[in-house]
Amino acid sequence: MKIKTLYILSVAVLGISCSSPKQKIDQNGCITLNYKNIKKQKASHYFSTNHLKFIQLESQGIYFLSDMFEIQYFDGNYFTFDFTKQEFLRFNNDGKLLNSISRSGQAEAEFSNAGRFTIDHNNRTLEILSDLDKYIKRYDFDGQYLEKQAVPVRCSGFTKGQHNDYWFYMVIDGSGEHAYRLHYADSNNLVQPHLPLTSKLLGVMEQNFFKSDNSILFRESFFPNIYRLEPNEVIPIIRIDFGKDAVTEATFEEETDPFAFFDRISSMGFHTTTGAVEGNGVLAISCLYQKGESNSRSGIFYDYHEESATLVEFSGDNLGTLLGNSKLVRIDNANNIYFITDALSFREYLSVQDIASTGKLSDDGNHVIFSFQIKR
Repeated sequence: MKIKTLYILSVAVLGISCSSPKQKIDQNGCITLNYKNIKKQKASHYFSTNHLKFIQLESQGIYFLSDMFEIQYFDGNYFTFDFTKQEFLRFNNDGKLLNSISRSGQAEAEFSNAGRFTIDHNNRTLEILSDLDKYIKRYDFDGQYLEKQAVPVRCSGFTKGQHNDYWFYMVIDGSGEHAYRLHYADSNNLVQPHLPLTSKLLGVMEQNFFKSDNSILFRESFFPNIYRLEPNEVIPIIRIDFGKDAVTEATFEEETDPFAFFDRISSMGFHTTTGAVEGNGVLAISCLYQKGESNSRSGIFYDYHEESATLVEFSGDNLGTLLGNSKLVRIDNANNIYFITDALSFREYLSVQDIASTGKLSDDGNHVIFSFQIKR
């Protein structure tokens, strides 16, 4: 059960939502949202489904995404990394496969045991955490190898800011030692550690950093906080009060037996975030509730302009079911929300919906990126 819990969290899909009138704001400007009090809306009411658009990622017969993948978007390009196949691909806005980026191997220009990747927006390069997280290998968008640099701290994930600076994440390892999860580096030099914790429990290997233009958001399981990362600053912006279903840093400090802990929270049920992206004045936070072997997904949308949140549960109707099987990709400047899902899940949604859509779909093809518009 311990292994299954960690697995579900490591591949948890992104959700979406938002809408609650009352909120608490502390002296640092961090907003606390009470999950149970957030106003609920059906997915079909929150999103406009009248103008569904979608693209199917080209496979060329060999490039198919598995269930374990990460996707990032920048300047008309979708970049994917398949953890199972150790494969990096680049697609354009129409889903056309432009190129693969290097390959797994031991040569200097190849990567090995890749963990995470990030897009350098300023220099238009892709950077890969390689060689069991010892090096960052850098490639241009066409896949040409450029250089590598040593990683200055043990980590399981990273991202790069707009000032040639880095954030490195070290997963909670259960050592019981006082350790910092986040480390800031100015280029190659460590400057400051952040988010200390002393725990004998284990964290989760997962996606922690989410970039939207020049904004970097950070979150981690099992904790309910969403942070914004500025140069050497970790700024809490949203905290979700999950009530009795919450797992906090204090819990991790107090517990001593990781197996008993995971057994207990799994049998009782717990909530956690799984992702966070923002765009056009909206912050979308995906959430997962897990109890035993069952789980459900939802999302919280916080509207900065209206200072309100909306909760959408991904269940109950066809759209909710589709979103429950999808990952959130991005939010554009026209309030369009982009998700990615497998071809069969998308076909099942289309088969019972009487809506206009654009795009061609092959049932045995690659994953599908689709978009709806937020009703604002």
